[in-house]
Amino acid sequence: MRPFSVPQLADRWQCSEQHIRDLVSSGALQHFRLGRLIRIPDLAVRDYESCSPDTEASGLAEPPTVVDFQLASPPSGVIVKLPNGRPAKSSAPSEPPKEPR
Repeated sequence: MRPFSVPQLADRWQCSEQHIRDLVSSGALQHFRLGRLIRIPDLAVRDYESCSPDTEASGLAEPPTVVDFQLASPPSGVIVKLPNGRPAKSSAPSEPPKEPR
């Protein structure tokens, strides 16, 4: 099958063309360029739609596993790191409020 253009894929997925370009620029969607034109191979579209990356192309023995977890309030003084490595923002104050004098 022929590769998809950005407008064709946006029409197929019923989203904006900018969303497709964002996926391409973030590396989430494999693509190639013909001059200034962006083309997305059929295999890349099918892999993205099935939410399973091509294991041979990624070099992985098996697709990554999604772990289900629940967020709970960490004990006081514990810094929680998000999957991207950044510290999580806490809704609890870091220090108890000072009493007015």
